[in-house]
Amino acid sequence: MSFRIEFYGDELISCGLVVGEPRPARRGTVFVGDNYEDFYAPLDVWPQARYVEQWEDALRRLRRGLTSCFVISVHPPDIAQYIECWLVWRLESEYRVQNQCMFFDVVGQVDPADPYDAIWPYSNQTEDGERISDWGLPLDTFDR
Repeated sequence: MSFRIEFYGDELISCGLVVGEPRPARRGTVFVGDNYEDFYAPLDVWPQARYVEQWEDALRRLRRGLTSCFVISVHPPDIAQYIECWLVWRLESEYRVQNQCMFFDVVGQVDPADPYDAIWPYSNQTEDGERISDWGLPLDTFDR
């Protein structure tokens, strides 16, 4: 199994997913094993290169055996009070991966450039006992 995150194409798109006003964004995909999910990364706070830089930092953390996350959506604070990311927990026998939003009213203000202190302990259930979708990956997934 594998994990990969990337932008594709050179097209700059206009995206208004959070609010009605269109904002510049790039389309990307997260691949987890045989599954994938597309995302739109707004570019009005972070340029594309900053997302890629954060992903490289997240990968370095995983290679050191630390819990990490890959930020895929950063918004101006007056538009949205969260960042969206793919959280990766290193457990005893595998990694667990989830797509989550870090809401500032829950985890406090999060610096998207250094979101790691806001990562909560791994759980595959909500507070109400509902199952959270997640994927398991072998421990050697991020060694390459």
